Formats: sequence, C-alpha cells, structure tokens
Amino acid sequence: FVLLLVPDVLYTAGEGAVVALEPLFFHLRFGLDTALIGTVVAGSGLLIGITSLLAPSIVRRYGKLRVIVAAQLLSAPVALLIGYGPWIWLAAVAELGRNLLRGAFEPVYATFAMERVDARFRARLSGFYSVTWSVGFSLGAAASGWLERNVNLSIGFLLGAVLLATAPI
Repeated sequence: FVLLLVPDVLYTAGEGAVVALEPLFFHLRFGLDTALIGTVVAGSGLLIGITSLLAPSIVRRYGKLRVIVAAQLLSAPVALLIGYGPWIWLAAVAELGRNLLRGAFEPVYATFAMERVDARFRARLSGFYSVTWSVGFSLGAAASGWLERNVNLSIGFLLGAVLLATAPI
C-alpha cells in the first residue's frame, strides 16, 4: 500500500499547491477578471474530460506505467511555466497542459494501483486512496497559501513542481 499511496500523496500535494493559487495568481499577476479566470478553469475542466476519455487509447500505445510517470514528470515544468512564465498566454496554455496531463494520469493511476493488490484488499486501498487525495491536496494548498503570503506569489508553483517531480521517482 505504501508504495502505491506515497506517490499519490506527493502528486496530490503538488496539485493542491498549484490549484489553490491559480485564481488569485491569475488575478494578481496578470489582472484577469473573474469571468476570464472562469473561462480558463472551464476550458481546463473540459480538457480533463477529453483526456480521460482518450486515456485508454494512450495507455494501449504506451503502457500504464509510462503514461503515469510521463504525466507526473511533465506536470512539474508545466507548473513552473504557470507560476514563472512572463506572459499570460503562456501561463494559460500551461494551465491547459497541466489539466491535459492530469486527465491522462488520474484514471490510469487508479486502475494501475487497483491491479497491484489482491482483490480482497481493493476496497481498503480505495479508501486509503481517497484519504491520500484529500490529505495531499489539503496539505499542498495550505503550504502553498502560506508561501504565497509569506514569501511571494509564485513560490507555491515551485513547491508544486518539486512535489510533482518527486512523485514518480
């Protein structure tokens, strides 16, 4: 369980660190209004759905583990582009890319993890998986918020990138 759950808690903490900052970040750094931020978020959600639908064909071509590792590793530089990119268009495209990767990763990882345990332990793993998602996302968001307030606006994206890059390792 530990080998399956530790990468997940690291990944979700990285996601929490990034996602928690995005609306405020886009407003403060680039002066976007709520409607435009909502458009970026809605477009990102749409991409998650599309990529999730495409995940089975991506997995058939590259394999589960390659998709998982690639999506997690590529999420790190994308998080940095969001937080440190000099132009709004780059940050917005990076945000869309982050969600593409997330859509490819999440359904594949859940299946990958469930296949690794005996059938009698799957319910338990599923429960722990929900806990790691909630705890990781919450801790990442809390740390990112503290860093944003006490260091600078972009540093949470660096924290997110480090966690996202550490997860597949």
